Amino acid sequence: ITEAAKALEEASGEEGLAALADLLRTLQAAASGGDVERRSILLIEDDPDLVQFTREALAAPGLDFHVAGSAAQARALLDDKEISLILLDLILPDGDGRNLLMELRERPATSVIPVVVTTGKTSPQVRAECLALGADEFLEKPCSAATLQEAVKARLGSGSELAREFRRDPLTGLANRAAFHEAFERARYVASV
Repeated sequence: ITEAAKALEEASGEEGLAALADLLRTLQAAASGGDVERRSILLIEDDPDLVQFTREALAAPGLDFHVAGSAAQARALLDDKEISLILLDLILPDGDGRNLLMELRERPATSVIPVVVTTGKTSPQVRAECLALGADEFLEKPCSAATLQEAVKARLGSGSELAREFRRDPLTGLANRAAFHEAFERARYVASV
């Protein structure tokens, strides 16, 4: 609580809002005995207004946000952070989000993370391509806060259970080879930095 309050005191502008949300989550977790499950959303979006809208719409106890303004930033965050859900814009400054979506589905560490595509591209062909490439949900911009909340809530529940099953031996409940491989890749990344 002290760290979150100090971060709020030192923050300004948009950082202040994020720090306030973090302090509120921390206080709610402390009040509930600290048993709020932590989950992280990676928001791959280069529009600051949409980033702010998404943060406000999805603010909840135990939910952390990581923002990447490009595919390169997203890759770095995925190598460094434990991500529960990805919100992916298709129009990125360094490429097409569909290419990143294909890459996410090919990598063992990210293949089971739910991906919700949010885009202004509204053609049925783009929607079909994204779903065929492995997107779990396709939302057209602008979407309402309620629609976004519903999609994220549904995907977080199913995605976290699937990710747990992917990393656990069904008989013993212990970490399996995929979990050790993911841990190794994270450690190797941290060691190289």
